[in-house]
Amino acid sequence: MKPTSNNIAGVILAGLWLTSATVVRAATTATLDFLQGTPGSELTIGNLVFYNFSLPAQTPFTVDLSHITVEAYQDAGTLDYGIRFDSADWHISGASASYDMTFGFNVRTDDGRALIEDDTLLITGSSNAGYFRVIEDITNTDGLLAHGDAYVDLPGSGTHNADHMTFAPQSDISINKDFSMGTFTDPGGQETVSEISQIFSQVPESGSSTLLMLGGLGLLARRQRA
Repeated sequence: MKPTSNNIAGVILAGLWLTSATVVRAATTATLDFLQGTPGSELTIGNLVFYNFSLPAQTPFTVDLSHITVEAYQDAGTLDYGIRFDSADWHISGASASYDMTFGFNVRTDDGRALIEDDTLLITGSSNAGYFRVIEDITNTDGLLAHGDAYVDLPGSGTHNADHMTFAPQSDISINKDFSMGTFTDPGGQETVSEISQIFSQVPESGSSTLLMLGGLGLLARRQRA
């Protein structure tokens, strides 16, 4: 596919609690500098745990990681859990401007009763005479599970061109992103990204599904005897 297109650390630190000598949990929100620079840091929402945030590589300029907010949240429409990255600094303007950032993290289920089976990737922002794009690889210990991208190359604003990927249900996955913006030759070109987000849906683990089915059969049998 063609390439088309503060700091809240004080608040977070006040709400942190230690679960062990090596794991630091923040409720649902932290800045990327904290998550990347604090060993064992995690964000949690429901039964999902986001962890192992990598140090981003950025070019040709660097966005301050303390200006990138990361939030674990529940989608209001699907009720699935997700994660989003927000920044007011993802902006370029002028002819032939560009920005690229690669980063990653892991997500796992912590209750042993559900497995992650898909990922919906979205970009929110505005595009004019250029493009922005997120390319994403999802892997586990055996290798690549899914590859996809979300992109925008049309003037306008809002959430654009969502990408949906499905894969064999997993309890723990690694996600690596390559986020890029660019303008073409128009000196009035401008690209702004306010949010990169993704939502994960889950299925019950097979053992849990079997227990639920057996429980339902037992209830039916009791009703028939009655």
